[in-house]
Amino acid sequence: MDDKIIVSNRSVLTAKYGAAGLVKIKKSVDVLIAADDKRGINSRLVYLDDAASMKKYKGNAVTVHTSPRQNKEAIDAIFRSAAPEYLMILGAIDVVPHQDIATRHLMRRMIRTRTRTAICPMRATPLTPVISRLSRDPAGSWEGCRI
Repeated sequence: MDDKIIVSNRSVLTAKYGAAGLVKIKKSVDVLIAADDKRGINSRLVYLDDAASMKKYKGNAVTVHTSPRQNKEAIDAIFRSAAPEYLMILGAIDVVPHQDIATRHLMRRMIRTRTRTAICPMRATPLTPVISRLSRDPAGSWEGCRI
């Protein structure tokens, strides 16, 4: 059983950093996995775009690397299958896009305040929905996005 799953997208890392860069990243992840092992944490790196790896977790490989939905579904499949204690996403949103989530608390707040709100497209993470009041200009700019 894996205590920690590290997920990333191999093809995007290769396109972004080149083959030599991917080798350096893999070596760094191997060092992290070895350090985790010394602490009694069994860790594994899984590439979301690798069909063979995703098949082991009963999920589909990511084929459109810019799709937050495909990435979320792949991560969910890994999480359901492996049930790790920790999940680490390796890479920024250009490597593994994050899925914006509107929580129940957020929806109640939007209804209660009756304000024009939206998920801010910048600096959003899957676990931290970023809310911003839209400016009143007709273009609906995203000024005032805050964490």
